[in-house]
Amino acid sequence: MPSENIKKLIKMLFDPDHQMRANLKLEALGSEAKPAVPDLWIAVNDLDGEPGPRVRAAALRAIAVIDGPSRETIDGLLGKLEDPITDVVLQAAQSLGNFGPSIKHDCRKLVDKLITVWDPGIRATLARAIIQITDNDDELYEQALADLKLFTPQTAAATFI
Repeated sequence: MPSENIKKLIKMLFDPDHQMRANLKLEALGSEAKPAVPDLWIAVNDLDGEPGPRVRAAALRAIAVIDGPSRETIDGLLGKLEDPITDVVLQAAQSLGNFGPSIKHDCRKLVDKLITVWDPGIRATLARAIIQITDNDDELYEQALADLKLFTPQTAAATFI
């Protein structure tokens, strides 16, 4: 049963004036906010323009922090690599990278996306996530580094910042 505070924050997720604040507060609560995860997914998956891209990305980050590398969260983040909004794709890749080597068996999907996407910001973020996940010790890491050679010097430098 969610606490009154979490119920209030869940309600705020659907108020355009308070969505971002609700996302940030739920993220700060960590695993205590687990009852809000289904509602956060509703916000992330709403493609009708509300909430906006930044709010959707913030909700995705909150899910990753709250739910950690659960199978549902990993699958949801991998699915969001195909989202039409760049902010959402970037956040999905960053969140997957933050899970590190614990999701190494899912890394091939990030490499496949890296090979097919042409946006340099998304490519850089995917490469960074692959490097975080592979922990510098296998062929996926080498593939990510090889793909980085296709970037401009500015994009490659931003990957390692």
